[in-house]
Order: sequence, then C-alpha cells, then structure tokens
Amino acid sequence: TILRHAQETFPDSYLDATYWICSFAVNQHNPEIGDLDNSPFIQALSFESCKRLLFVMDLQELPLGRLWCLYELWWAGRNGMPIDFVTPDGIINKQASLSREGEATIVALQNVNPSAASATEDRDRDLITREVDFDKIKTHVKRLVSTVYRVGASESTFVDPITREVCFLENSAIKIKFKEGCIEKSVDDLAAELRQGAAGVRVVLVAEAGCGKTVLSKQMLAAICNDDSVSGPP
Repeated sequence: TILRHAQETFPDSYLDATYWICSFAVNQHNPEIGDLDNSPFIQALSFESCKRLLFVMDLQELPLGRLWCLYELWWAGRNGMPIDFVTPDGIINKQASLSREGEATIVALQNVNPSAASATEDRDRDLITREVDFDKIKTHVKRLVSTVYRVGASESTFVDPITREVCFLENSAIKIKFKEGCIEKSVDDLAAELRQGAAGVRVVLVAEAGCGKTVLSKQMLAAICNDDSVSGPP
C-alpha cells in the first residue's frame, strides 16, 4: 500500500520517499507518550519535512475505530495538513472514480464514533480527551467525506461556470490559502489585487464542506464591487 502511494505521489523519486510508521518507529511494548505535544505521533506530524498524513484503510475500516488514529486525523485537519486515504488499490481520494473501498470509507467516516473508539491505555484516552472533546473529533472526521468524494482530476482542474472551459488550478487561478474560515490576506487586500489584475482572472476556493467558502465569496464580491449590499450568492 505504501509503495503504491509513493509511486503515485512521487512518480519520479518514489524510492527516495520517506514514511514514518508508528508500529516501527515507536516501541509498542513501552511507548513513551508523555504529553500530547511531545508524543512521537505529534512530533512526527510536526516535522517540517512531513507533507501529508497517510491513512491506511483495511476492509474492516479498523483504523477509524482507534482513538489515536481519529485524533491524528483531527490534528492534521486542524493544522491544514493534506490527508490521503489509501488501500492496496491506490489513493482513494485521487482515483478516477469512487471505488468500492472509497464507498466503504465514506460510510465509515459518516458513522465514526470517537466515544466508542478503543485505546490501548486509559492514559491515552485521558490525554486526548483533555485536549479535544469527542464531538469536535466527530465533526471534523465526518467533514473528511468531502475529501474522499474529491476524486480524479477534480483536484487539479475546474470548469469555468461561464465559458465551460476546463481550466487547471496551477496556471489558471489565484491560489488562496484557506483554513478554518480564514485566509492568509485580508478580504480588502485580496479585492485590491483582483481589481488590479487582468480581465478574466479567476479565483477558486477549494476547501472542505462547511468551512465558510460561501461567506468568504460574498465578502470578496462585495469588496471587489465596493458595495456592502451584495447579499445574493456569488
């Protein structure tokens, strides 16, 4: 599974890709967890060289029944880290169509229950519950359904709603970093940049469902038009 992920993600250098695997990197008989920030899991995810979280799914969707796994999903999402759901058949969220494994993953994400998830040690459960409550984990994990639905070329292309032209995100749109309802620039600064740009410039917001894209779109449209009365959908 990991080899398949490396080949699909780093086709020209997959043999040089490095993966941190808990079962090999941590002494499972005597794990030194400490506090969450200093736990080996969060330290690994926090490394500058760590670019994404690889979530390996089995046919029984067992990782979604482990509290540590759910916490790592929540942590990655909160910190804007890309997440790939993978099986031996490839990366579920990058396949050309939704596979049987992808459909099963969606059902499992929708039915996730952190309060019933297992933890090897009671201290692990206590550590996690002191950091974040189960409802927040559950809400975030359910939002990952949109990640699994985002299959094939839809991650790298979009269809212009006016011209119906297929455009590539890399060279046909302004990129906006969008996290937890906030963008890296103020709405006014972004509007000024757009007004100064060439005619036909496109802005594409790509983010998970329920994070505030519609609200931000209205704010940007109002700022660009210098009209606070804009209230309809952009």
